[in-house]
Amino acid sequence: MNKEWSGSRRLQCGRWRRQQGAVAVFVAVAIMALLSAAALTIDIGRMYSAKATLQKQANLAAVDGARVVARCQSWGPPESSTVTEAVHASLARNAFAQVDEIRIETGRIEIDGESAHRYLVPGGLDDADGIRVTLSRPLPAPLIPWVRSGEDRMM
Repeated sequence: MNKEWSGSRRLQCGRWRRQQGAVAVFVAVAIMALLSAAALTIDIGRMYSAKATLQKQANLAAVDGARVVARCQSWGPPESSTVTEAVHASLARNAFAQVDEIRIETGRIEIDGESAHRYLVPGGLDDADGIRVTLSRPLPAPLIPWVRSGEDRMM
């Protein structure tokens, strides 16, 4: 009886020895998965933060451009160069991030009757009462390079 017990115990010890390496592999895979998930979460957070910063820049530039379009600083009709200068001055003053492309549109603001949604109808500066400033820049560099391919992606 004693020999049987020691034989089954030897069998159990052999199983544990074979599985010790499997636990290390499982822990390594789990750590890699957790680190990848954390890096992906940080990347997504950085993209949302960059988008919010770009939106703040566009809003501030549009407010400064709207002052010119609304003739707050002069009585005559504004010129497109004056609007462009106001937008660029605002971006220089409130530079949160580098901007690669700036698109400025002026026109009339109309309201949709059903949804009360406001939208800009592009037009000349003579009857303009609104402005749209669109900014773009490259996406932030990723922490995990193989997640996003192509460095020329813009936001």
